[in-house]
Amino acid sequence: MTCPNATLIAAALMMMFAAAQASESTQINLPTVGVTLSRPQTWRVVSNTEREERVRAVEMKDKGLSEFVLEHMDKPFLVLSQDRLRSPAPSITMLIAPLDAGEDADPVAKLSRMAQSGFRAFESYTIQVPAKKCVIGGKNAAYTKATYVAPIERGAKEPMTFESWYIIRDGNYILIGAVSGNPELESLKSDIDSFINSIQFTK
Repeated sequence: MTCPNATLIAAALMMMFAAAQASESTQINLPTVGVTLSRPQTWRVVSNTEREERVRAVEMKDKGLSEFVLEHMDKPFLVLSQDRLRSPAPSITMLIAPLDAGEDADPVAKLSRMAQSGFRAFESYTIQVPAKKCVIGGKNAAYTKATYVAPIERGAKEPMTFESWYIIRDGNYILIGAVSGNPELESLKSDIDSFINSIQFTK
């Protein structure tokens, strides 16, 4: 199998949701990368152990991609989730990692290529909003939106909505994804917008 690059790995990780774990503070600081942000009040931080368990439970169409993703679970990122009585729980994921050598520094081009990985991973994958320019924390960024069908508990399947934002700064990329049952994402828009608007760069 041809190995996916870091962007495709990140995309696959973003589309996987996880169970929630309690967290006290709504303010989150990532000093090593110079980022601060706020967790929406009703959302919780997901542990690395729970995140890995949930990723292993998700079935992708491309088994090779699934195996490759599991081998790259060490990439540093934050996962937030909102409690739900039934699966899937909405999640917001933030990943920060170095750009691959020689990669294009255009956020729109990068996010556009990333969005293509969904066709390999999930059923009925459709890009609803092609990658386009936006601004996050005063930095140039890109935004895209897609829908797909994902397996959940006991073999059932659920229509999902996936929104993603991509920022490039100081040789790193910051990838943010919001995943929820479709069309539930619209009811969570204020929480997600609040999270995106809270992002600040401290260096």
